[in-house]
Amino acid sequence: MNEIKKCSICGKNIDIIYKIPFCGLIGMKDYYEEKIGYCSNCSFLFNANPFSGDDLEKRYKYLSKYEFDEEKINFIEKQDYVIRSNIQKHFIEENCKEKINSVFEIGAASGYNLSLYKKEGKKVFGIEPSNYNKETSKKNYDIEIYADTFENYLKEKKVQDKFDLIFLSHILEHIVNPMEFIEKVKKFANKYIFIDVPTFDYKFSDENFGMFSDEHVNYFTFASLQNLMYKSGFHLINARIEFYLNCYVAAGTPAIMTLWKIDDENIKYEKKKIIDNTIDNVRRYIEDSENILNEIRKKIDEIKDDEKLAIWGAGNHTSRLLAMTNLKNKNIVRIYDSDVKKQGKEILNIKISNFKKEDIELGIVDKIIISSYSSEKAICNSIENIIPKNKIIKLYNL
Repeated sequence: MNEIKKCSICGKNIDIIYKIPFCGLIGMKDYYEEKIGYCSNCSFLFNANPFSGDDLEKRYKYLSKYEFDEEKINFIEKQDYVIRSNIQKHFIEENCKEKINSVFEIGAASGYNLSLYKKEGKKVFGIEPSNYNKETSKKNYDIEIYADTFENYLKEKKVQDKFDLIFLSHILEHIVNPMEFIEKVKKFANKYIFIDVPTFDYKFSDENFGMFSDEHVNYFTFASLQNLMYKSGFHLINARIEFYLNCYVAAGTPAIMTLWKIDDENIKYEKKKIIDNTIDNVRRYIEDSENILNEIRKKIDEIKDDEKLAIWGAGNHTSRLLAMTNLKNKNIVRIYDSDVKKQGKEILNIKISNFKKEDIELGIVDKIIISSYSSEKAICNSIENIIPKNKIIKLYNL
């Protein structure tokens, strides 16, 4: 794990403005402190000590959260993906002045998004680390996907096809060096690049520190994304903040949806001026997160030390709570997660398992704390009719 001391966009020295601890990151480290770096020259905000690219690629490959088309996967996630893909397609159709005949998507998930373009007779191709998603894409949409990383695709591919549209939806926030990545992607671009990333230009006060995770390396604003893309030889066609109001993922919303075109004629397009300052937005967000976290700390402190506690949720939310509250010192006997890829793995030497109501009925568990913002309501709805409500601890009361 190397600490980044210079901005990958402009090369200037950066400042560390905040540190966020994590405990029990599955497949990564038992303890990790993320250092939030900021470049005052180009407004770029990012993780200054990210996990290596290889470590992150393994996590995406074996713990992918974007496998939608099996019955065991939460139906809400599938609907979120469908809603998001159709909103993005409408934005692209509104703003592309030239005809698009081919689409190349990095991070193609289950293939549903590419299927929207294939139905219209367009040539489509995708890259996705998950082998399961490759099978899903072929089975459900008859779309071929390269099941590995973009870097490995570059090593194996001797002839680079060109595509009219490069599709990057919630990808760029995961890339350790976004400038280098865009330069490589540009070699495949005929005309347009669509980019959708979480944005700090506008943020709800919802999940505390929900924008920060071990997987998100970059935290874009419109200013920093413009600086990256203009330096890489693209000019802006259009941009908007998209709230995806029916997609409950705190770390992914709101997002900035953008369309860029290759600047073949070397015209120096004027950048759009930004009213608000990135660092001011970030500091407000951190202050709000600290206030929310303090309220959660109070709820956790109220849990009796001898109560047998189950944590429902084995993701970043839980990792932050274990490191930033007194939760780790409580009498934790179970950790639940519906993600089968996490089940059997361990946090605090406790094996992650699926929820069993017998744990409550037999007195193995006294109370269940719901450690998730985005799924709190759905989890509670699924168990409130089968176990007493006084056995459930909500942190957000959604």
